[in-house]
Amino acid sequence: MLNTKGRVIRKGPRGGEYVLGPSGRKIYKFTRAPSATSPRNTKGRKIYTGPKGGEYVMGPSGRKIYKFTKAFVEPAKSPEKIILDTLFIDFVKRTRPDFGAMYLSGGMAIRLITGGDVPTTDFDFVYQMTTTPTKSDYIKMTKILKTILKDFLKEIPGTKLVENVKTLDPSPTHINTMFGKYKYGHAGFSVYIPATKMTIDLVDAVLIKQPRLFKVHSKNGMPVPSLRTIYLDTAFVMHKSLTSSGYDGWRNPIASTHWNVAQRPKYETKGKKDIDRLLLMSNHIRMNNIKSNIQRLKRAVNTRNIPTSKDIGRSLYNKIKAYRNDGTD
Repeated sequence: MLNTKGRVIRKGPRGGEYVLGPSGRKIYKFTRAPSATSPRNTKGRKIYTGPKGGEYVMGPSGRKIYKFTKAFVEPAKSPEKIILDTLFIDFVKRTRPDFGAMYLSGGMAIRLITGGDVPTTDFDFVYQMTTTPTKSDYIKMTKILKTILKDFLKEIPGTKLVENVKTLDPSPTHINTMFGKYKYGHAGFSVYIPATKMTIDLVDAVLIKQPRLFKVHSKNGMPVPSLRTIYLDTAFVMHKSLTSSGYDGWRNPIASTHWNVAQRPKYETKGKKDIDRLLLMSNHIRMNNIKSNIQRLKRAVNTRNIPTSKDIGRSLYNKIKAYRNDGTD
């Protein structure tokens, strides 16, 4: 069963029902999703259709209300609608699996640490090493994830794990010079639902080498670095996207340099999400010099001011460097 926001309703040991919020916290006050045959709004009121096709609900006084929000409707048999990210967070919180040398990065890490509304559904992991990774290290990384994900999917009948990305690079690619990070491999895992022939991306992982390991801590069983580390890493990616061409410029929020023109809007959207994530993190850590730059950048992107965005990108580098993560936090 799901609630009107599409979250899975779970039962506690004493029979109490709850859903998990964006940060993984239990929420006991919620409204169940209506069945497909009885559409309702988010307040649980039945939606009626008038003689001309207009929809309305009845207010407490019996007056027709035409402005309302439809509730999420749970399909009778649609496992593809299962919210895998919420289920996976709950699974990790309950079972506390061993992720080895991996840590969670990207939007999902920001969402878990801040509890903010970060629009993301997949998990980006980083397997970090200080020595040059080998094929056996890549196999170890994928084996850890396969074990965790297979155990997770045992709780969701009618699903199958698919390894859809598998690359091991003989030489490093995509260097982050701020942290000295070199990428040596990439693995991606999806969930396939045979009944509906749907494939849902769930986990990505990269194998990297860097001078020193980031310290991580557990957030509901998920290994995450400090928010400061994620902030600086995201800010550096933003700097590169604004000032570089080729691959580094793919996530430019105004003018993506992706080789496939049709893909550029998608990557520009990713760049805009990075800006929003930086602003969200700025509310939790004190980096005022960088925050003012990101606020200016947001305005430049909204007005599609490319010259100003490039100037901000260039000045961003020195400010990031002043806060460079020294591995002690």
